[in-house]
Amino acid sequence: MLDAREYKELKEELTEYEFQTNSDTEVILHGYEKWGKELPKKLRGMFAYAIYDKNKNEIFISRDHFGIKPLYYYQNKDVILFGSEIKSFLAHPKFKKELNKELIGPYLTFSFTPTDETFFKDVYRLPGGHSMTINVKTKKIKIERYFKVEFSNTKESFDEVVEEISKVMDDSVKHHLISDVEVGSFLSSGVDSSYLVSLAKPDKTYTIGFDLAKYSEIEYAKDLTDKLKIKNISEKISKEEYMKAIPDGTVNLIVTSPPYPMIEMWDEMFSSQHPAIRNDLESGNGMAAFEKMHEVLNAIWQECDRVLADNGFVCINIGDATRTINDNFQLYSNHTQIINKFLSMGYCALPDIHWRKQSNAPNKFMGSGMFPAGAYVTSEHEYILVFRKGGKRVFKGAEKALRQKSAFFWEERNVWFSDLWDIKGTSQIITAAKASRDRSAAFPFEIPYRLINMYSAEGDTVLDPFAGLGTTTLAAIASNRNSLGVEIDEDIAALAIENISGTVSGLNQVIDKRLEAHKAFIEGLPDDKKEKCYENGPQGYKVKTKQETAICIDRISDIKIDGLRAECQYE
Repeated sequence: MLDAREYKELKEELTEYEFQTNSDTEVILHGYEKWGKELPKKLRGMFAYAIYDKNKNEIFISRDHFGIKPLYYYQNKDVILFGSEIKSFLAHPKFKKELNKELIGPYLTFSFTPTDETFFKDVYRLPGGHSMTINVKTKKIKIERYFKVEFSNTKESFDEVVEEISKVMDDSVKHHLISDVEVGSFLSSGVDSSYLVSLAKPDKTYTIGFDLAKYSEIEYAKDLTDKLKIKNISEKISKEEYMKAIPDGTVNLIVTSPPYPMIEMWDEMFSSQHPAIRNDLESGNGMAAFEKMHEVLNAIWQECDRVLADNGFVCINIGDATRTINDNFQLYSNHTQIINKFLSMGYCALPDIHWRKQSNAPNKFMGSGMFPAGAYVTSEHEYILVFRKGGKRVFKGAEKALRQKSAFFWEERNVWFSDLWDIKGTSQIITAAKASRDRSAAFPFEIPYRLINMYSAEGDTVLDPFAGLGTTTLAAIASNRNSLGVEIDEDIAALAIENISGTVSGLNQVIDKRLEAHKAFIEGLPDDKKEKCYENGPQGYKVKTKQETAICIDRISDIKIDGLRAECQYE
């Protein structure tokens, strides 16, 4: 898409040609006829185009100055392919789908590809500011640079530089305002969009906000547009819609601990989602309230199914509830309800884990003391349910290398893959403007940390649809995974962000402790077994098996918070 003003000005320079359309594409064709390979120097805006010159038997391809528009090409002895997406090459019978193994090392080092190579062998990006000529007969390719950013010292004063930048911005904005229809602009609370809107004064502005007042930008946008006398159209994403913002099939692992139905502290939360629950509880119909609470959870499980990729995993920490309603004490089996729901959605139920919560409570029974037929056992465990969507996950190419890097230690496997976890619960006391929660034995960090390392690899995305204070997110950060958390309570969400922002040191202690524990395990082996150990390549310590030789556990260097987004950097 060429700059509108520019292509109209170019059209005025091409008066010797008879134009059949008002398209910028036709301007490019006639521009090539007149200026040949010098045409890209005259263009502004973002573009990527190819022209076949039958007189020269050449194909001329050019990409915009900064490479905004993508353009890829492929060459082997049989064929040359080019296009805006690599996937367009896949349909060609002479395209060889081979992994570019040489790029794995640089990618793992820099977290991006620093060259024009791609992960497909013999597929390259045409750099921004470059043109490419293909000789159709000889199949020879010539790449030339037509634009280079020049950096030089300036003797201009600060005020002169500011004035020059203002002139450039004014000119650029004016070029983009030329249109045959109304001009609109997205507007947030940021300096960049506010500045552009103030310069352009478009016909309309558009703002997306959230149901969390602290993070919504709608009021700021309206304040600015009121002053500029510009119409603002805003849309607020409700708490119930947060999950809908996650694209289909983009999550690899779900780890969560939802509110437990029929535990009294969650009655109000469930009732706010389904008002009939309050009526059932007040009328003493506990089973009806129980079923409706699971209807609320089932709606979330349906959304989890939508966002979860094929072969992904779901891990749910849930406890059963006991409660007396109308003098009738009974068990409400939450874990069976959730199992039945996931089985109905076609999931494969894997062996579950019993989390035995360490307790100092002296009483091991409930009811009438030492008399029979009136006492009930005390529930001292919760369930960690594990489900898989579809068949076994297969790792290929770069994913395989990340899986090897994400392996766990031999001694960890022997503990983690037991069906009984003896982990002390974490005390969780929250007092906020709109929330008050006092929970003992709450979801401890160790549980999501284990599960994330067991069922995902570096580069995967982990979701917690009941994020709370962000325990799963913290575990994902410590494991170098991408993470998404959804929390409908504004105050709890704010506390979660605050919690995440100051955890670099604490998470690094977790990482260091894990490595120290492994080294102590190796050191404690008998000499004959120690001699049979392997060398871990990335970090240089001994490991028990060959599968552990590529493990690399990254420490965290920084966590930057931008609104509801946390960006992590690793050493």
